[in-house]
Amino acid sequence: MKNRFALSRLIVLLLYLNGCGAESNFTGNGGQSEPNGSDGTVVDTGSKKPGTSKTNKTSSTPSSEDPLPVGPVGEGFELSWLWPCDNEVITPDMPEGQFHKVINGDGTHTISRNDFGDSKIYFKGRSCDISQRQRNVVFVVDVSYSMRLQQDRVTPGYDPMVNGTCGRMEAVRSIINAGTGDVRYGIVTFDKDLQESSSALFSDRQALFNDVVARSSYSTIEEVLCAGIDGTNYENGLVKAKDLLDSSSLVESQREIYFLSDGEPANGDEGRDTAATLRQDTTIASIMIGDGTDTVLKNDIASKDSNGNPLHRRAGDINDLTDTLIDLSRNYIAEASLIFNGESVDFTSNLNNLEFAIGGYTLDADETPGGVEVEFRYRDRFDMVQTKSGRLNWVD
Repeated sequence: MKNRFALSRLIVLLLYLNGCGAESNFTGNGGQSEPNGSDGTVVDTGSKKPGTSKTNKTSSTPSSEDPLPVGPVGEGFELSWLWPCDNEVITPDMPEGQFHKVINGDGTHTISRNDFGDSKIYFKGRSCDISQRQRNVVFVVDVSYSMRLQQDRVTPGYDPMVNGTCGRMEAVRSIINAGTGDVRYGIVTFDKDLQESSSALFSDRQALFNDVVARSSYSTIEEVLCAGIDGTNYENGLVKAKDLLDSSSLVESQREIYFLSDGEPANGDEGRDTAATLRQDTTIASIMIGDGTDTVLKNDIASKDSNGNPLHRRAGDINDLTDTLIDLSRNYIAEASLIFNGESVDFTSNLNNLEFAIGGYTLDADETPGGVEVEFRYRDRFDMVQTKSGRLNWVD
């Protein structure tokens, strides 16, 4: 036996949707990996599972073309390790038998060293839907004078109230309406000072709007979010947003700030330090409304996505503000990887409707006397990482 871990081969398998009876949906906040193609589809590569002669097959009952492994223990023995999302149930491709063992979930599992000789191990599972994560979201909205009027005090500003509403109002409303899962929302408005804010985060839209209005001098939420009062100071809005996020009862939730402004801070460095602190555990996505300078907002306020690019957009006018904010708020699994005893395998392109099957590792228990470490790592578009880990221990 060699003294090091031997990884003889890896075959990445797709869970084909023809076998699952489901359609792949890679849109919006669906939680799936980003599509491979520009048309929003994932290309089926037609990979085969070891020991089969047929593609596009996913069956929990083996056929004549999918026989159970045969031969003495240690020569063809297979282990299926199932990795569900939370408490979901996953059916193995083959039922457990004399030469096929099934274990389920993360944590530590123990297997007889004698049973697991020179054998193969497969992983099958489902990543959790990002759109169903618990989220705390705060909208930080600029209500400086230039939103209402330009410097000549005559020309309309970048987002004035028209017919009782404005782009900022409709963008915030659209994001809340599109939210799924357990999401709590808060609102902060600022100019050179902190203007209005919610008292907490709310899961109900109307309760949120009522709370903000009740704490303000305005009669409607449209008046609050469509205001145009004074100068611009990012710091006040970010500090209050942090307070709201820190006070949330959803302690383990994903934290997000959507920052809407039409200009640079009056004193260029305002908000930089607070944003740097927030970005350690909070995603900040920003939008510059109109043609104002966005250097500070883009480079010093916004978080970076999984590719290292700022989570920042420019909305040329109020008509595309809603679409821009919806696009900016889209999240998905940008990278999925398996770390298997120190070896890393990227299987992002093989996620189909959040499902995956990876297999073909030849593993000898005698060559890994300390057991086997396994970790699934999911990096989302917001560059936040979630992991699930497990361990396989041997007993004599």
